[in-house]
Amino acid sequence: LYSEALENIDDKQREGIRSVGATPAMVQRYGVLPQVLPVFLSQSLYFWESNTRSATIIGAVGAGGIGLKLWEAMRTNTNWANVFYMVVLILVVVFIFDNISSFLRRKLMGTVGNGNDERRERAPAGLPPAAQIA
Repeated sequence: LYSEALENIDDKQREGIRSVGATPAMVQRYGVLPQVLPVFLSQSLYFWESNTRSATIIGAVGAGGIGLKLWEAMRTNTNWANVFYMVVLILVVVFIFDNISSFLRRKLMGTVGNGNDERRERAPAGLPPAAQIA
């Protein structure tokens, strides 16, 4: 996924920076990095969120972590309050990670609202309806 971001960069920015006499390091810094950094960070946040969710499932099948503790507590039927606490804790942690990741991705990618909205500019009041169509 990271390689796709690098393959899809706009070469015009690199050419423009190179045309004013920038060094190769400056071309990478000002021509490539601004294009790929939001995608890299967004993908990294998504992987972090996904791995947080997967850790519980993997732990439940024997790999350790909180999933294993939850599985053992359910299997022994000894302390259901502890099982409830672990389930609530997992849900809260996943919810918090999901919201933080979603917020940071929206900030990095430049969207506003709930992520489904597009940025729209309104025409000044008083223009005919045809002029207000974006």
